[in-house]
Amino acid sequence: MTSRVNRLRVGLVSKENRRRTLVVLFNFAQAQGWLRKNEETAADALGTYKIMQREVEIYTPAEIRLLLSTAEPDFLPYIALICFGGVRREELHKGLSWSAIDFDRGTITVPASIAKRGGNARS
Repeated sequence: MTSRVNRLRVGLVSKENRRRTLVVLFNFAQAQGWLRKNEETAADALGTYKIMQREVEIYTPAEIRLLLSTAEPDFLPYIALICFGGVRREELHKGLSWSAIDFDRGTITVPASIAKRGGNARS
């Protein structure tokens, strides 16, 4: 099972989430009496994935103003969507289109297919 989780072509956070799900499943099975309580399971053999936490950078209004005033015109929408729209860089790279932006309503809808969690779309 360990090698299957390691071979997944996903990031460390996704691998750790899958590992945790397996541990919860095996713990539930033990609690229900379906597995022996004191016996090690395949989930116990899975190591944790060390996920490096990155420091969040918060830019001042002056820094954003400088960034916007010196950026190439084609890059301005990209910066504005990240800074003011709450859109993640990865979502832009995965193909967020202009049709996702409703200027009249003031909303940006990120489709589930490119959202971080892959769940419901958000506005």
